[in-house]
Amino acid sequence: MRTALLLLPSFLLACSGDGKDTETDTQPVDCSDRPSDIPTARGEIAGGYDDATGKFVFFGGDEGVPVNCSSQTSFVKDTWLWESDCGNFREVDASGPNARGRYAGAAGGGKFYVHGGRFRDGTSGDYTVRPDLWAFDFASETWAEMSGDGPSKRNNHAAAVVAGGKLVIHGGTGSTNGLSYSPLYGDTWVYDPGSSSWSELAGAGGPARVFHALASDGQNRVWLFGGGDENAFSGPFFKDVWELDVSAGTWTRLHDGNNKAPDGRIWPNLAYDAAHNQLVMFAGHDDRALGNSNAVWTFDLATDKWTERRGGDVVDAGANGFCDFPADFVAADFDSPERRYGAAMAITGDGRLVTFGGKTDCGIINDLWTYDIARDAWTRVLRATDGESCIRAYDDCTALCF
Repeated sequence: MRTALLLLPSFLLACSGDGKDTETDTQPVDCSDRPSDIPTARGEIAGGYDDATGKFVFFGGDEGVPVNCSSQTSFVKDTWLWESDCGNFREVDASGPNARGRYAGAAGGGKFYVHGGRFRDGTSGDYTVRPDLWAFDFASETWAEMSGDGPSKRNNHAAAVVAGGKLVIHGGTGSTNGLSYSPLYGDTWVYDPGSSSWSELAGAGGPARVFHALASDGQNRVWLFGGGDENAFSGPFFKDVWELDVSAGTWTRLHDGNNKAPDGRIWPNLAYDAAHNQLVMFAGHDDRALGNSNAVWTFDLATDKWTERRGGDVVDAGANGFCDFPADFVAADFDSPERRYGAAMAITGDGRLVTFGGKTDCGIINDLWTYDIARDAWTRVLRATDGESCIRAYDDCTALCF
C-alpha cells in the first residue's frame, strides 16, 4: 500500500560548521506556525538555493500531464520556497514573471534569476517566447523586472551566476514551434546587475546547444554539460564538458565525451561542489534504452575525469514499444529519486543537492530530495503525490505507471 506523504518539519539542512556549542547552534526552531502546503507536480523548471536565508526557490513551469507521452502544456506562474530549517514549503505571495516553462534560471548574490522561456494558452499552436529577465530577492521575497537591452528572446537555454552577482546565459533556441529547435543559438551573454546592462561575449566560441546544463564556481568559471542541437527530438545527445573563463571571454572543451563518461543526455542538472572541486550531475534524459535517468556522476576538475557515484535504475525488461512500459521496465534503485528530467536543482553551502519536481515516465512529479555528496546518500523529504512509477509504491504492479 502506498505510504502517506512525508514532510519532515524539523529537518535541518544546514548547521554551523565550526563544531562549537553555541546558543545559536542549539536553539530549537519553532516550526509550529509554518504552513503545510505542497506544490503541484510540474516540470520545465529551474531552482536556486540561498545559504544566507536557507531557502530553496523554484518558479512556474509546466504542470500539464502528458498523454501517451505527448505534451499537454499547462503553464503556471507561482513561486515556491522550501525552507530548510523546518523542511516546509511555502507559496510566495508576490507579483512576478508571467507563466512559462523552459526558462533559464540560476541563483547567486541573494537573487534568483529567470530569463526567457516559452508559453502558450492551451495544448496546441505556436508558443510565445519570452525575452524578459526577472530577479527574485531571497531576503525580501519580491520579484523585480530587470532593465537593459540584451539577448534575443529564447527558450531551452541555461544560466549560471558568477562573481559580482552577474548572470551568464548561454545557447537556446528562438523557435516558437514545438517541433523545431531552429534557430539554434551558441552565444553567451552576461548581465551586470550593478549597471543594469547586458554584454555579449563575442567570439567566445561556445557550442550551440539546447537542453544543456550550466554550473558556476561563483567566481569566473562556468561549466557546460550535455544537451542537444537541432536534432534534439531524436538525438544523439551530447556528453562533452566545456569551461567558460568569464574574464577572458572564452570557452574551452575539457572532455569530449569519449572514454568513461555519462551517456549523452538532455535536460540534466549540474552543480559545482567547491569542497571537492568537482561538478555533480544528476538525472536528465539519455539517448539509450533507459531514457529518463536518476544516476549521479561527478567530474573531477583537477583531472578532467568522470566517476559514476550512483548508477540509479537500470534497464530490466525494456519497453514494449513507444510509451509502453511494463512493470519491470527497470530494476529500480529505491534509495534514489524517481528517474526524471526538467527538474529544479541547487547545491547548498554544506555540500548537499536539493532537487524538486521534473518530468518522469509516469508524468510529472512533486517530490523533494536532498543528496549528501560526501556520504553519497539521498534523503527523501517529501514523497510525490503524482508521477512515481507503480513499483515505488506497490508490490503487485501490472504496468510501470498507475
